[in-house]
Parts: sequence; structure tokens; C-alpha cells
Amino acid sequence: MSALQAPAPVTVAECTIPRGPDASVYGIVDRGSRSQPRWWLSLRSRALGDRVVELPLPDAEVDQSRDRVTLSSASRNGGLAVEIEATADKPMVDVFVNFELEVNVWRDLSPDVEHMNTDGPRRDAVCRVLPPPAPWH
Repeated sequence: MSALQAPAPVTVAECTIPRGPDASVYGIVDRGSRSQPRWWLSLRSRALGDRVVELPLPDAEVDQSRDRVTLSSASRNGGLAVEIEATADKPMVDVFVNFELEVNVWRDLSPDVEHMNTDGPRRDAVCRVLPPPAPWH
């Protein structure tokens, strides 16, 4: 009998807001497979301590290349809008999430998702595209 396992989450890009008070680090995470990606946004920051906040992005449009990842996602209820340009030359992070609207869609959502809000586009982000994980042999 073989058990099917979901692929391990893969962070494809990270963007840091170094001049922000919380030193926020946003991760674009793929929790799916190559044939069916499932995108999430993660956040680590000083304000969160050891916790990592995760936000599902079911309608995300992602474009990836070796040195660039762009992500765009918006919910139909107006509680979520994410635009990220993870590039070395023109990075940008713009995140809006309203917990009260999105928890109606994602019951397990943490109220800490509101820490993700950037209050408009942040062009002072420092982003890097991460290499794909090595294949198992």
C-alpha cells in the first residue's frame, strides 16, 4: 500500500522590508505540485516573534523566471489584494488583507494576517528569487 503525500511547501521568493519597524519578511510559497501550484503568502517579523503567519491565495496569478517572480491576487469579497514584484532591480510589495472579511472564506485564518498590510506599495523592499529545491534521489 502506498500513501500519497502532499509535496513539501517551497518558498520561491522572499521580500524583506528592511526599513520597516518590524523587519518584515514576506515569502511566496507554493504548497502544490508543478502541475497544480497552490500559492500562499507567509510573513515573519519582529512583532510576530517565532510565529509565521500564512495566507492562502486561491486565485493567485504567478509568473516565474530564474530571476523574477511576480504575484497578483485579489479576493472577490474585497478583503484581500496582493501585488508583489520579486526582482532585484525593481522590487515592490503591496499587501492588503482584512481578517474579518477573509475569515468568512478561510475559517482557520489567524487574525495576525493583518500584520501583512503594507499600507500601500513598498518600493523599498529587497527581494530575492530562491533556487528550486534539489530533487530527491
